Amino acid sequence: MKKLFCLVLFLGWITFINAQKKVGIECYYKIIVQEFTVDELNKITNDQNIKDNIINRIADAKKREFVLKGNLDNAFFYEKERMKSDEINYKRQSAVTDNYYYRLAGKDVVMATFLGQQLYVKLDVNKYNWKISAETKLIDGYLCYKATGIHVVDDFRGKKNYNLVAWFCPELPYNYGPAGFFGLPGLIFETLYENAKEKYVLQSIKFYDDLTIESVGSNKLIDEKEFTNIFNKMMEDMGN
Repeated sequence: MKKLFCLVLFLGWITFINAQKKVGIECYYKIIVQEFTVDELNKITNDQNIKDNIINRIADAKKREFVLKGNLDNAFFYEKERMKSDEINYKRQSAVTDNYYYRLAGKDVVMATFLGQQLYVKLDVNKYNWKISAETKLIDGYLCYKATGIHVVDDFRGKKNYNLVAWFCPELPYNYGPAGFFGLPGLIFETLYENAKEKYVLQSIKFYDDLTIESVGSNKLIDEKEFTNIFNKMMEDMGN
């Protein structure tokens, strides 16, 4: 597996250097959602109001668009601003969207989130412990490799592992992707939690000769443990 990883990384860089001189990249992603069947909804709940809420959230997810801008050193991922006509429904249906700053030169990732205050959380670049397989598929003419990882969540709800699946392209050696998925030797085209109903899918790519990304100040950062403590305290206060 280690040899496969090195080969994928080497081929990606050679292809990029020979065929693609531009270093700036701008990607647009959408969420692709698989609809719930009537039987699946009935297994979840008998409450029609809850069913309607699930259906509305799915409809809202389909309208969401995301942008990933970056270069070989850093990048920023954020949700594209919604149309004014969607604003009320968007605020009602969508939770706070986390933004991600990929500081690859510093070997870390920063999640910008809001829990009553703006927080900047430093994440380990090896957070998901990716395993690259030999399985490939073509996505819009790009050869992509499959990788699997694990997202470990440990908070007031207990500890749980979520299996991840990602398709990345070593031809484009940007070590990041949408929604806080990162750490692979190539741009992530698709990613999802295993057996989930929705996935992030790359829609288009633009290349630039140069693209500057504003950095996040190191003095603002907290670690994941501190973030979890803040999150747990907020949930505890809401329950009282």
